[in-house]
Amino acid sequence: MNEIKYLMISMRPKQWIKNLFVIAALFFSKNMMDVSIVTRALCAFAIFCLFSSSIYLINDILDLEKDKNHPKKSSRPLASGLLSTRVSLLGSLILLSAAVTGSLFLDSRLLVVGLAYWFINLFYTLYLKNLVIIDVICIAIGFVLRIVAGGIAVKVPSSHWVLTTTIFLSLFLGFSKRRGEIALSLIPQKQTSRPVLKNYNILLLDQFLVICATLSIMSYALFSLSDYAFERFGTHSLIYTIPFVVFGVFRYLYLIYTSDYYEDPTETLFIDKPLIFNIILWIILVICIVYV
Repeated sequence: MNEIKYLMISMRPKQWIKNLFVIAALFFSKNMMDVSIVTRALCAFAIFCLFSSSIYLINDILDLEKDKNHPKKSSRPLASGLLSTRVSLLGSLILLSAAVTGSLFLDSRLLVVGLAYWFINLFYTLYLKNLVIIDVICIAIGFVLRIVAGGIAVKVPSSHWVLTTTIFLSLFLGFSKRRGEIALSLIPQKQTSRPVLKNYNILLLDQFLVICATLSIMSYALFSLSDYAFERFGTHSLIYTIPFVVFGVFRYLYLIYTSDYYEDPTETLFIDKPLIFNIILWIILVICIVYV
């Protein structure tokens, strides 16, 4: 029973919040009142949670020796010896099999996207994470594939504007994480096991952040004003949601530069109350514009 408990911890359920991008297509599909479509979206979300947890377990197995010497990762169940490699590998295979089976039942195209996500993350763990810039691009591709999967699930093609915004926003979050890791490594008695960081520096990442933040806002603004948005929702009122996106990006930058920075961007979304409140307001306003 203890190994099942530690296996669940190693599946990193906190990281499942990233898979909410799968539901983004439902949000903008105008089908949130259709029970069957909502069910398909939730199933796609669950399937991507299985795919992601499967690769997290593989990642822990491949990085076992490095994690043992890491100040934070050494407390993970596998690195600390609370979970065996055999159970981790078996758990990963079971999760992958369940994800593949669920994808086939829902939509065969979802299986293609899910496996693409899984293998990209596998190659990322094996090699791509050591290539400067490519490592963050792999993260961004993962989020784009989540959006595409959501579109397949709710039978609504993903807008190129939404995909573009997702790419730049994902790059923004990815480079901010690298910056946080470098800043953390500069603190006495702190260290990092990520070799690619030696190819980055704070100044370079600051420039990347400014570029990605700017493109994220511009892409979303162009989406709000696009003919696609008007044809889809019958209004240009999405323009009124732009200030919330601007505040969200600026608030995140503020946290990076003026406060204790959290190494994981996901943690920031859970911790910073103004950012959480802003996201809630944005969701409410979009629902009112799209559905009312």
